[in-house]
Amino acid sequence: LLERNIPAGYFDGSIMKNELLTHLNTKYGEGDWIKNYSNNHLFLNHNLIEEKNISLEEIQRNCAQFFLKYEWVKNTYTATQLHENEYSNSFHSLVQRGFNQKRSGDVIVSLQTGWLSSYWSSGGTTHGSSYSYDTHVPLIFWGGNIPQGQTDRKVNIRDIAPTISTILGTAYPNGCTGNPLPEVTE
Repeated sequence: LLERNIPAGYFDGSIMKNELLTHLNTKYGEGDWIKNYSNNHLFLNHNLIEEKNISLEEIQRNCAQFFLKYEWVKNTYTATQLHENEYSNSFHSLVQRGFNQKRSGDVIVSLQTGWLSSYWSSGGTTHGSSYSYDTHVPLIFWGGNIPQGQTDRKVNIRDIAPTISTILGTAYPNGCTGNPLPEVTE
């Protein structure tokens, strides 16, 4: 992409983490504020935050705002936002559907299109963004009584489990929120 003058690049998450730590030390006092920064998730030290009697929501917001200064960051989401709000915008809702209150970070960073962690600078790529180059993938059902056909319409990943359940004649899994794909089940 860079060779074709398309905005893209690599960023070093450890530099972001260190600059954020300096910022947090200046604002809240010295401490080991950050537990980890991995897969665009920032994990804060909740014990230290509680010990210093700082609002978790406040420090999450502060970190999210801090990350927006980087050119490769498109959006940031705090765990509090994702837990307390309902997003219908496709990009925001994809992040929200991937959020797990017990396992996700305190701040989730969504990158601009074409940007990757410097980990991939020597080759390769990753997935997990909300852009079409990561979400547009083939879905194939084959065999049995599945009718021949194809569709170019966008389908939702949430529809895979109910489609398979319908084919197998079993109950939908707990927590299932999708619908069977009519192209496959009718």
